[in-house]
Amino acid sequence: ARAERLLEGVLARVPGWQEGHNTLATLRVTTGDSDPWRSFAEATMRTPDDPALYRAWFQRLAAVKDWTGAQAVLAKADRRGVTTGLAMLQLY
Repeated sequence: ARAERLLEGVLARVPGWQEGHNTLATLRVTTGDSDPWRSFAEATMRTPDDPALYRAWFQRLAAVKDWTGAQAVLAKADRRGVTTGLAMLQLY
């Protein structure tokens, strides 16, 4: 719980830190969190034009074969006009 709070605090200040989101998601998965990826969603609300965040979020969801969630991430990026570097991910 302490590590999670620490990462949440850092990510609130540095929302583009992909490895921090990945680490936080891993911590949350291991504790059975029902939405371990939510830090990515929060970060894309703060920095909606960062394609790297959408790509990292997509990759985490694709790694666990959550294809519906992964496609929803790409749709969200598209609605926000973020397309740079994301086109190839549509092929998954």
